[in-house]
Amino acid sequence: QEASDRLKKQIAPFVLRRTQAEVLQELPEKQECIIYCPMTEKQRELYESTRDLRQNLQQGQWERLLTLILRLRQICCDPGLLPTHKDLSIETSGKLAWLLKKLKDPTHKKIIIFSQFKQLLDRLEPSIKALYPQIYVLTGHTPTSKRAQLIANFQTTKDRAAFLISLKAGGTGITLHTADTLFILDPWWNP
Repeated sequence: QEASDRLKKQIAPFVLRRTQAEVLQELPEKQECIIYCPMTEKQRELYESTRDLRQNLQQGQWERLLTLILRLRQICCDPGLLPTHKDLSIETSGKLAWLLKKLKDPTHKKIIIFSQFKQLLDRLEPSIKALYPQIYVLTGHTPTSKRAQLIANFQTTKDRAAFLISLKAGGTGITLHTADTLFILDPWWNP
């Protein structure tokens, strides 16, 4: 029993991954669209003022530089992600305004939205509830015991459904083949 438990613990991090060639017959052709969403005026002002803070950085202040880059990424997604601007509505984001407009399209029955920011998914959820009665959320805070059930529920529901997933928690190792549309709001640092 002890050896079995050790083996399970050792192999737990590995994920079954299949190549496209192995499942090519099962997959429809992928349609990829890269959409450039213009910033709102408020978003652009905030981006430029934050970007200008780089001039205050001294040689070797790598931690502050990385924080600055993170803040710029957050502004590009939704200025309301900034700790100092949490009160801004999601309409302040050109990207989220575009997304909400796109989600009104009745051809999108089952959608998946990926973001690296859990807070962004939290901010989006109330606006999406009006359009999609079934919403499932998978983040690093989702207990492991509930993940399989969330995936199964999304796969089997016949209603319009949205699955909000953080990139680190659900970026690999899950199969969601019933979705007709996938939105990646902010790609991870590497593909």
